[in-house]
Amino acid sequence: MLEDSRGYLWMGTRGGGLTRFDGLNFKTYTVKDGLADNYIWCIAEDAAHRLLIGTNKGLSIYTEEGFKNYNLSDDGSPVYVQTICGKWMGTNKGLYYLDNGELLPWKQFPKENILSLFQDKQGDIWAATYSSGMALISKTDNFAKPIHYATGSGLGKNVIQAVNEDKNHKILACTYDLGVFEFNNGHFSPWIKNNPLSKKRILAIRPDTQGNIWFATLGDGVCKWNASDSSFTFLTENEGLANNHVRCILEDTRGDFWFGTSGGGVSKYSGQPFIHFTKNNGLSGSFAYSVFRDSHDRLWIGSGDKGVCMYDGKSFTPYSENEGFHNYKVRAIAEDKDSMIWFGTDGQGVYVYDENTFFPISELKGKYIRAILRDKKQNMWVATVGAGIYKLSVGDRKNKYQILHFKGKALPADRITALAEDNLGRIWFGAETEGIGYIADDTVRKTYTTKDGLPSNAIRCLTLDNNGNLWAGTTAAGISRIKIKGTVSFENYDTEKGLHSSNIYLLSSDAEGNLFVGSESGLDKLRLDAESHVLDIKHLGHNEGFIGIETCQNAVFRDKNGWMWFGTVSGLTAYNPNNKQKNLLPPIVHISGISLFYKPLDSTAYTAGNNAGNDANILFVLPHNQNLLTFDFDAINLSAPENVQFRWRLDGFDNNWSPASFRRDATYSNLAPGEYAFQVIACNEDGVWNKEPVSVHFTILKPFWMKLWFIASCFLLLLLLIWLLFRWRLQVIKRKAQTAHEKVETEKTLIELEQKALRLQMNPHFIFNALNSIQSQITENNEQTARHYLAKFSKLMRMILENSQQTEISLAEEIRTLENYLSLEKFSSGDQFDYELLVAPAIDPEELYLPPMMIQPFVENAIIHGLKHLTHRGRIQIEFLLTQHCLECRINDNGIGRKQASENKAQQESHHKSTALIVTQQRLDRLQGPAHEKLLEIIDKEDENGIPMGTTVVIRIPVK
Repeated sequence: MLEDSRGYLWMGTRGGGLTRFDGLNFKTYTVKDGLADNYIWCIAEDAAHRLLIGTNKGLSIYTEEGFKNYNLSDDGSPVYVQTICGKWMGTNKGLYYLDNGELLPWKQFPKENILSLFQDKQGDIWAATYSSGMALISKTDNFAKPIHYATGSGLGKNVIQAVNEDKNHKILACTYDLGVFEFNNGHFSPWIKNNPLSKKRILAIRPDTQGNIWFATLGDGVCKWNASDSSFTFLTENEGLANNHVRCILEDTRGDFWFGTSGGGVSKYSGQPFIHFTKNNGLSGSFAYSVFRDSHDRLWIGSGDKGVCMYDGKSFTPYSENEGFHNYKVRAIAEDKDSMIWFGTDGQGVYVYDENTFFPISELKGKYIRAILRDKKQNMWVATVGAGIYKLSVGDRKNKYQILHFKGKALPADRITALAEDNLGRIWFGAETEGIGYIADDTVRKTYTTKDGLPSNAIRCLTLDNNGNLWAGTTAAGISRIKIKGTVSFENYDTEKGLHSSNIYLLSSDAEGNLFVGSESGLDKLRLDAESHVLDIKHLGHNEGFIGIETCQNAVFRDKNGWMWFGTVSGLTAYNPNNKQKNLLPPIVHISGISLFYKPLDSTAYTAGNNAGNDANILFVLPHNQNLLTFDFDAINLSAPENVQFRWRLDGFDNNWSPASFRRDATYSNLAPGEYAFQVIACNEDGVWNKEPVSVHFTILKPFWMKLWFIASCFLLLLLLIWLLFRWRLQVIKRKAQTAHEKVETEKTLIELEQKALRLQMNPHFIFNALNSIQSQITENNEQTARHYLAKFSKLMRMILENSQQTEISLAEEIRTLENYLSLEKFSSGDQFDYELLVAPAIDPEELYLPPMMIQPFVENAIIHGLKHLTHRGRIQIEFLLTQHCLECRINDNGIGRKQASENKAQQESHHKSTALIVTQQRLDRLQGPAHEKLLEIIDKEDENGIPMGTTVVIRIPVK
């Protein structure tokens, strides 16, 4: 066997290959994995942490990459590597040594069968041989030539199985069947005369760190020589050893011993604080239902085969029917003030032992007893299943009792399982199905159930801790700490809070204030603070030496020496808390595996070897979308592997460590890009944590859109977009400003045009002539005519003024204005022309809108320049039509035509009308009609001979 530098325990087997043990799991390597042979002789570890394995077919060297084998056979016969010491290899055909990766024979040594090699403090090599005694290869001679020591040098036999040295550096040689010899001044002599090993077949020798020496024997188990008093102690199958044929011994870094046997596997010995008593030791039965140590220091045990046993420290004395006690199952034991022992039986009440005889208490005959308690006032309390509670005030001697019986309505239930007395003298009881309560001044005062905070009403056991708090154990809901000082409160613990089981059988406190909790799976040791809050929980099971495992209900007793006695289904177990030293070595933590999206990282393209960066701490690098990682970890703590707890964190993600947990994996998903370090620590069964975590460093790369070049590019692009947006916005604003300016200019022009139109709408000559004509009518006393035309004139002026303030007027208003105007012109001109206004049937004059005074200038122009110089009666026709896009106004006259009118203009002042026509043209242009339509069109009318017949003016106004 070998414990390597990583904490793993390696075991070489006969035909089963090589096995690695981490405290919980075994992993086996055979020839299928590359091992040279499945028959292993020896295991060693070199300075490079390579594993050297001696096999039936030479040497195998194991690393994480696999096995490298050396076959030493040169003639076809096998060469066994049976022992390894540094670079030296002892085989069945002489001595070999490793040199720069080559295994070479040491020619100065004959081809002897070497069974064991040992290098002493001076660096000399000692070789134990099969037939040539001992050989010394001295370092001072540069390992030049061996010195042989055989029977002639004091050895009793030439067959030497093992060699080592004691704490004084004396060489000890173990023979096959003549015991141990020591080397002094060049001569061997028997070691410690008449010692019990003198006739034993010793197969291995191992000094421990305390100076003691351990011997493995063929058939006699393990023998320990105690350096303190030179005594010998044998550990055999009777003490729990798997097999008395022991091949090898190993002391691990925690001080525990491992014994490799032939046919029985491996046994571990921790110097456990437990002492076990079974039928083999004299106990009368396998089941220990009750245990009690009396004032005479005698231990009483209610055994499973009925009756009781008494242990006086040397031997067991049974008491059953032959000794005056019936074969009853004893469930409870106590002692009264007269030192008489009370035994509570299963169905036969209570029997009392007065050092001479056993006698029953008649009042309790036939009762099923579960607990007996002596209170501070020396009263005896008896709990029964089915008959409630009895209080017995003890008299002088036999059957002198005053009995008070609590049953029926006085109790919440008659099936009582446990009793306890608190510091105030109150008697607490636990019921099988109805919770707990207490009795004070001979009255049941109060009961508590799950409604008050108990985890379950099924109570099995009760105890008071050293702080005065009550603890209750339940059938399947764990335990409850009940604060009974002042206001009663409950604090519950179960498997989710660290208990190994929630099925509780017994409770008891030790002298140091720890609480022991017994269940079907061993013991839990709870370390409490000053307020009885649980600091930590340590499980004591088979690996810790508690081999009884399942405890019996209320079968526990703490004696005056601090020893704890536990009754189990496999006998009686004593626990000496002073014999167990705290394990100060934290577990050795390993990261056992890393998975990426639940696949082993090594099977992906992102292994550490493929992604090693400049930073040596970064083991692997992942892209941004490979961000779901699972870390598997374990810790080697060979003393109590199942009690190892872990805490972990992901530096770069977690600020705090996780709570302590038995979990051995941690998963992180959706990790953001960055650098991380997964860290894990572990603690042993005594709460000792690693000082430094084991770490795995890795990096998750940023996606391209988070990299500096991309961000810089985006920033520059954003600046460009902002600039372009600014430029665009500036252009928009400029265009809007230009449009607004143009609109203002247009409006200004329109206003100016309107003002010009207003100023030019009425020819002053027309106004003068109209007023003169009206005046002439007044002079001629045509008052009615004068009034009529004066009203028309005033109405026309009012309409012109009103319309000039509007941007648009209805066609009806425009027609009314034209009618008034034409009527006055006809009156002023002496009735020289006729006029007609026609509106197409499809037109509703009230619904159609147009700019005001748009038509009047053309009508006025036709009268002045077209009709004025006629020799015949003139005629004007104004016709309104509706086309697809426009209101079309046609002004037809039968005047002299534009040619003759132009000649006349040269002789007259016509600036007013020329300007009026120009302004009207500009007003029409501002209306922006359809592109294919002419808004103003003047047509000269002629007869067949080309003689002018008048003019037609077509005005097209966009419809609104």
